[in-house]
Amino acid sequence: MYMPQNASKRQTLKNVTLRFDKETYGLLVKAAEADNRSLANFIETHTLRVLKNTMLTSAAETEEITCDKQLMNELKRAENDIKCKRGRFV
Repeated sequence: MYMPQNASKRQTLKNVTLRFDKETYGLLVKAAEADNRSLANFIETHTLRVLKNTMLTSAAETEEITCDKQLMNELKRAENDIKCKRGRFV
């Protein structure tokens, strides 16, 4: 049986109810119209962009931290100090 590609995607979609104040709703509708999208597609597309950018930023920051050998040594030393109960709580 032939099933269009969109049909299988539709079966996995979940519905979410969102509430916006009148001003926010108006801004979203105008932005969606300017982007030639439905409101639902606009919200989904921009939410995914924000999430992907956040994940990429987090991955880049994590890589930057783990590549800094001096910082990693200081963090290990601090972790060891905590385990040995050296230092004081500030």
